[in-house]
Amino acid sequence: GCFVLIFLVPVGWETFKRLAYLPHDYISFAGRVWKDSPDVFSTAPGLAWFFGRNGTAILHGLLIFFSFTLPMAFIVYAIRRGRNNVPLAVLKLSLVVFYCFIDVPYLYLFYTSSVVSLLILAMALRESPAIPDPGTAPAA
Repeated sequence: GCFVLIFLVPVGWETFKRLAYLPHDYISFAGRVWKDSPDVFSTAPGLAWFFGRNGTAILHGLLIFFSFTLPMAFIVYAIRRGRNNVPLAVLKLSLVVFYCFIDVPYLYLFYTSSVVSLLILAMALRESPAIPDPGTAPAA
């Protein structure tokens, strides 16, 4: 019911169908970028450069496969081992996998993963116990 009220009523069925078929256009879009500006692939991080112009479909398939399987496998592993901060670790792993296998690796897309890393670091530093000053004597 929420899907109908929040999405279908305001924008309609045609917009939903366009969005549903949008991933089918990614491979052709990547081909156009390879033709028009191949320097995008050589200057940005990610694995798209190694797959080349003709390997975009394989890269896209690996993107979809690994974006779901690696985080799920990590969740199972982390829960069995009793690890903490599993949601943050899965978020970061998902971002790294997604951006490594993205079809067109525009450089600005990689800022997201870096910002998430900085936020996780800030949270970890905020939660860590205070480190005593080595010049002071311990409290008795």
